[in-house]
Amino acid sequence: MPFEKEIKLKIKNTGEIIKRIEEKGAKLIRKRHFEDNFLLDFPDNSLYRRGTALRIRVTEEKNFLTFKGKKRKSSSFKIRDEWETEIKDVKALFMILKNIGLEIKFRYQKFRTIYRKNKLKITIDETPIGNFLELEGEEKEIKDFVNDLGFSEKSFIKMDYVEIFKQSHSGDMVFSE
Repeated sequence: MPFEKEIKLKIKNTGEIIKRIEEKGAKLIRKRHFEDNFLLDFPDNSLYRRGTALRIRVTEEKNFLTFKGKKRKSSSFKIRDEWETEIKDVKALFMILKNIGLEIKFRYQKFRTIYRKNKLKITIDETPIGNFLELEGEEKEIKDFVNDLGFSEKSFIKMDYVEIFKQSHSGDMVFSE
């Protein structure tokens, strides 16, 4: 069963953090691109109430359907089961899910740049609510890389973008047109 271990860090200057990431030996694996994300649930929010999530991610190159299981207990990391598959026909999938009773509950957008160092996935996310560095991998690898960048574990964010956004906003987390 695949699972993700990750943290986020709030960052100010994306250019500066990119420079530091590259100095630490991370390699660019996907240049800056736009992602449009849709969280789906039943009208009674049963997936959310169970602590799970169903997401469709749309990009220019590929689209993905992701199911995220309940978060596991961890003092420093967001850890949860995750299954993901590529979608060939996004419109058809939206219609299928709509016809079984699912509806879009939240939409969020971001520009994402992806790096990798060994097994560590490093992303820079530019969102309507600020810029974030997201690190996904093994706990030791995350901690070591974060320390190398000059951050402390006190700055770890375990929340997802929905939770961060809903702390001080309502509606969807989208860029103004």
